[in-house]
Amino acid sequence: MCGILGFSSSTGYATPEKIRLLLLFMSQDRGTDGTGVWTKEMGEIKIADCAYKFIADRPELFDPCTSTILGHVRKKSYHGQSLLMHTQPFLIEAQTSKIVGVH
Repeated sequence: MCGILGFSSSTGYATPEKIRLLLLFMSQDRGTDGTGVWTKEMGEIKIADCAYKFIADRPELFDPCTSTILGHVRKKSYHGQSLLMHTQPFLIEAQTSKIVGVH
């Protein structure tokens, strides 16, 4: 099971507090074993841990100037392991482009 959040805005409607609340809310039921985000400004950042720890350790992620974010929380599903390699989002870099995805 997992939870996904995302937004893109040029007007700053998604405040840092709203992003924090969404990650915390999603992690309560949808997954506490891996948390990750991708932002246009900072790239991909993820941990094999709950959103609570992720948020506490990374206050810089919640800059009000962040224009685009894709976030994901997950529960263990692969042989009961909580591994960073299974934590999303996934970043795929080609020669001239980047693709960021979650499922």
